[in-house]
Amino acid sequence: MKSPTPSLFSGLIILSPLLFVYMPVQEPRHQEHEQEHEESLLEESMESLKSGFKSLRRSLPVPEAQAQTLNTLHAMQSAALECLPFCPNPPETFSNEEALLWNLQYRRSMLQVCSELCELELAVIEGRQEDAQTLFRSLGSIKKKGHRTYKEDDE
Repeated sequence: MKSPTPSLFSGLIILSPLLFVYMPVQEPRHQEHEQEHEESLLEESMESLKSGFKSLRRSLPVPEAQAQTLNTLHAMQSAALECLPFCPNPPETFSNEEALLWNLQYRRSMLQVCSELCELELAVIEGRQEDAQTLFRSLGSIKKKGHRTYKEDDE
C-alpha cells in the first residue's frame, strides 16, 4: 500500500508559521531611511508651525486681517496634527516605560497646541482681541516648554 504524500500546499500551510520566525528583521539601512523620512516630515511640520507663529504675530493685532489669520490658524492646526505620530526619540537612558510616557506626553503636547489654536480661532472669529493675544502668548509658552523637553540641544 502506498503511503499518502502530503501535497505541496499542505506542507506550506504547516511550515508558514516557521517562516515568519526566521524572516530577517528590517535592515538597519531601511530603518535609518525611514527615521530620516519621519524626521524630515516632523521638521517640515514644525517649520510650518514656526512660520505660522511669525505670521500670527503680524496679523493677529489687525482685525481687518481676520481671513489671513484664520487661514494661518488652519494651516497651523494641520501642521500640529501632522506632527503627532513623529515623536522625537527619547533619551537612550530611558527605560521602556519612560520612553512610552515620553511618547505619550509628546502627543498630548501636540494635541494641546491644536486645542489652543482652536481656542485662538474662536477668539478671532468672535472678535475677542485681548483673549486672542492671551491665547497667542499661551501658545508661545507651550512651544517653549515643548522645545526644552523634546528638541535636541545641538539644534
